[in-house]
Amino acid sequence: MTMIRGTVSRDDGIYECFPDITRLDSGELICVYRESEGHVPGEYTRIVTRTSQEEGANWGEKSVVSITKGSARKVPGWNCPRISGFGDGRCAIVCDSLRWPERGDLSRRSRIHLWVSDDGMAWEGGWETGATGIVPDRISPFGDEWFLGTHERSPETGKLRQILWRSIDKRSWDRAAVVADDPGLDLCEGSLVSKGPEMACLMRENSGRGLPGYISRSGDSGQTWTPAERTSIPGCHRPVAGWWGDEILVTFRCYAGAGMKNTLMMGALMDSETIFHPGESSSGRIFPIDYDRSPYPDTGYSGWCELPGGDVIVAYYINDDAPRAQIRSCRFSRDDLEFGHR
Repeated sequence: MTMIRGTVSRDDGIYECFPDITRLDSGELICVYRESEGHVPGEYTRIVTRTSQEEGANWGEKSVVSITKGSARKVPGWNCPRISGFGDGRCAIVCDSLRWPERGDLSRRSRIHLWVSDDGMAWEGGWETGATGIVPDRISPFGDEWFLGTHERSPETGKLRQILWRSIDKRSWDRAAVVADDPGLDLCEGSLVSKGPEMACLMRENSGRGLPGYISRSGDSGQTWTPAERTSIPGCHRPVAGWWGDEILVTFRCYAGAGMKNTLMMGALMDSETIFHPGESSSGRIFPIDYDRSPYPDTGYSGWCELPGGDVIVAYYINDDAPRAQIRSCRFSRDDLEFGHR
């Protein structure tokens, strides 16, 4: 494979993590991520962005979108930012604010906030949206509405469950549906993809048993959902799914199970029939993106977008040769994944 890896940001005094990336109409790439003192924040969190005018070959200076100060056990801090472009010059960031430790009633202890921009440089907002839960998905435009996924702890089962939110005014959100709530599974960190009125939500299973990713499907624009079923994507933590040509690309952390370290940043390229139609035999391939060599590995949350020539660039966090987490990128083409691809 001839994947091209690069560094988006590395500051050995800061824990840089949980990135997402999109391409603006201007051609610039913009990467958003969180800065803090560790995986669980200490006395501050920052949402920051960097931009690239060279398709990720080089990145500009960081720009701070929002800061929280104070003990993360007393003051809600920023957790996982996501960024979405809308094809008309506008873009938006959503991020959950959470007071640690991360347990208990997440719907009461977390809030989703929204920022909007006309150019990716000047941001307006930080508004509370009315959506709750943690680790939001990207905003998914669907007709005249916006959809957003989060997860929370089910009051019925005590397990994690995936929730879908809907916005008509692009500012406030209402709960649209429970995507998946299974008494035997902890389902979370969902990623939504759509095809006409059909939707599919790929999810992490968080019991620590090393289970594969799970999927729920909707044929009525997200109103009702099928029971969650297993996919063939192994150890699939924090999936980020989207269309790449006529196939579905998923980036994820591959987690083998309790006691195993988080060392593998992976991808899966799946036939769309596998994603949208239950009962179809799985068709696709998995591939490595990076490996964390650190004695204390920590990697796996990512975002990706397609470049004009058809390549994909992935932004992800990883410890590897740094004392704290850094933000890397990986660019690849279909020829990198399949010899003789046409």
